[in-house]
Amino acid sequence: MKYKIIISIFLICLAGGFNGVMDRLDFRYGPPFPTLDGDQLVGLDRGFWDLHGDNERWLGSWVNKYNDYAAGDLRPKYIGATTFLVWTTDGWHLSKFLFNACWRTALILVCSVAWRFFKSPWLNTGVWILAWFVLAFIQAIGFTIIFK
Repeated sequence: MKYKIIISIFLICLAGGFNGVMDRLDFRYGPPFPTLDGDQLVGLDRGFWDLHGDNERWLGSWVNKYNDYAAGDLRPKYIGATTFLVWTTDGWHLSKFLFNACWRTALILVCSVAWRFFKSPWLNTGVWILAWFVLAFIQAIGFTIIFK
């Protein structure tokens, strides 16, 4: 039980780190942003991490998401690029995905300490994994209603 709470606290702290990455990419990307191996960070090029490109907001995401954004071809570059795999298109969306995943996992771990549905630990684990996906789906509905 105490391990679940400790892991939850760590995940919430990690979520805060991912939130910091999101804000850093959105508001302060530039020379102080750490790079490894020249123009790469964690093996991914600047186009993945730099949201603003040539001072155009979200350019990196759009170029990575659509077939030929510059020519106006807004077909998805690959299946899921504009929907369920949007987190693979740029660093900001990846950080947002990990931020939300950490929060949901922390919530599920804390709740699983308090509530047990079945005597079998395997069934309880299955219920909490299902709950994680249900929370993700509910969040996606809220986002879609406001964003679209």
